[in-house]
Amino acid sequence: MLSCVRMRRKFTTRSHKVLQLQLVILQQKRKQQSALRLIKGRAFTRDDPRANAIMKWIMEMLALDDLPFNFVNNTGFQRLMKHVEPRYTMPYEKFFRTRMLPDMYTAVRTEVQDVIANAEHISFTTNAWTMAQCTDSLLID
Repeated sequence: MLSCVRMRRKFTTRSHKVLQLQLVILQQKRKQQSALRLIKGRAFTRDDPRANAIMKWIMEMLALDDLPFNFVNNTGFQRLMKHVEPRYTMPYEKFFRTRMLPDMYTAVRTEVQDVIANAEHISFTTNAWTMAQCTDSLLID
């Protein structure tokens, strides 16, 4: 009978330690989840450097891939951005057209002017494709 009591005490001590460990793990998980909720819950402000970087990359994608400005309104793109960065609030297409595009144009223009100003020689080439449907032309004074 004494051995039964000892075994039960060992078993109770072991299960108590396991329960304490499980409780500690559960408390840590809850702390992590509430910290994530706090982080995910705060939307970026317009002047947040992370939001500005995202807007810059989106504008660059629109320009490089020759996408229309209303691409940012597409459901798939909206869902992708919510998944990638839930705190980012997507501006409307008008923002990219009226604010981001002029800024990008000015930056690229300045950079091209600097390159041309410092160049010793400049060469222009063109590839003209003549077709009945092609109405574009290149005229140089």
